[in-house]
Amino acid sequence: MKITQEQITTLNAERISAHQSEFHFLKQKLSDKGVDVDEVLLQVQNFQVAIPSWALGAGGTRFGRFSFGGEPSDLREKINDVGLIHALTQ
Repeated sequence: MKITQEQITTLNAERISAHQSEFHFLKQKLSDKGVDVDEVLLQVQNFQVAIPSWALGAGGTRFGRFSFGGEPSDLREKINDVGLIHALTQ
């Protein structure tokens, strides 16, 4: 599955107005409670998602393998999956 930057941008553009409105409301509520929202935002911006190797492998346990549709079948597909996850977590 390929997700382009254009698709991400389009989807975000459709939702930005509602997001900003809800964010400003939440920011005010948190600020009223003494939360430094700018510090929280900085921490979120610095947050990185680690992708465990088992998340991209075949499904299964020591007792058997449980295939499912869309699972990567080779290294190239696994790398593509990692790229997709990376693009969505930027």
